[in-house]
Amino acid sequence: GFGDPPDLVVSGINAGQNIGPVVELSGTVGAARAAVASGVPALAASRDALGLPHYPAKLTPVSGSPRGTRS
Repeated sequence: GFGDPPDLVVSGINAGQNIGPVVELSGTVGAARAAVASGVPALAASRDALGLPHYPAKLTPVSGSPRGTRS
């Protein structure tokens, strides 16, 4: 391995919105999801592109195993 796991994974920032049906194709979101699947908290960050509609931000926790409960 690579030693101790990180305390937090921050993925991004990329241009464009990772919303709707295309979010499953996002490498930014995919990296955060892979971290959470490994029990590491994660945050994916994107920015709005000029000229596209604005969608209000809403943070939703992603469930996963807390770091202290790894098997």
